[in-house]
Amino acid sequence: MWCILPGLALAPSDFEPLKQSLAASLPDDASDIRILDSWKVPVTGPIQAIRSHLLHDVDACEPVNLIGHSVGGLAGLEWLLQAPKQVQHLILLDPTAPEPSPWIWRWATRAHEKRILSPASRRVFIRSATQLVARTAPRLRSFLFRSLSTPNHMSTEEAQERYGSPRAIAQLYDQFMQSWTQQDRIAAAVSARSTRVGGQALSAKTPILQLVGVGPHDRAFIAQQRRLGEHLGSEVHCLMHTNHLFPISQPHIVTGIIERWMRR
Repeated sequence: MWCILPGLALAPSDFEPLKQSLAASLPDDASDIRILDSWKVPVTGPIQAIRSHLLHDVDACEPVNLIGHSVGGLAGLEWLLQAPKQVQHLILLDPTAPEPSPWIWRWATRAHEKRILSPASRRVFIRSATQLVARTAPRLRSFLFRSLSTPNHMSTEEAQERYGSPRAIAQLYDQFMQSWTQQDRIAAAVSARSTRVGGQALSAKTPILQLVGVGPHDRAFIAQQRRLGEHLGSEVHCLMHTNHLFPISQPHIVTGIIERWMRR
């Protein structure tokens, strides 16, 4: 079984081409591929909820190959940390690094969680802000994909449903704020695990592949990804002249690398 954990605000339809490519290239290994729908179960939430949702109709110990993009990579790491015997392979696509979040986001997250505004003021603010954003969010998504030369596989109707209502925008905002808590939580778990087992890499028992999109001004990001690769013991591949959405724009290249890596 394969499970794909999308990045923040990305939908199963965005990863459908990758799913189809995997099924065609690895027919024996990828007969059952499931994509998390973050509008049902947040990719930034507790990993227990994600596992229960994706594995609801199979044995809880069913072996799984995980693919995590962006914050979905953090979720994949947390899955591996909590159920190392279940994860057969972990593939990270431009993953968010499990490093402590910047102080500004820790402060913003605490303010968000503590509800510093009065309930009435908060309702007015959220209603006004989400209504404003919801009017343009579907078009902004379309513009973003075009500007990054990325195919937009989402229909107009689906985009309106997922991004075009105040409720949907509020949900995505909550996930964005949760992502900083998620990052801190997994950074602490990775650090604690390294200390507990004497610095042994996570890949010592579970093979980890890490694909990194490389643009013209990504030196700091590449350095961060290489540090992560060294810490995890993962095999790192840099995809030149790509951007953060390369799993959507170039699914066949991603699949080809995965296939060669798994066949070795």
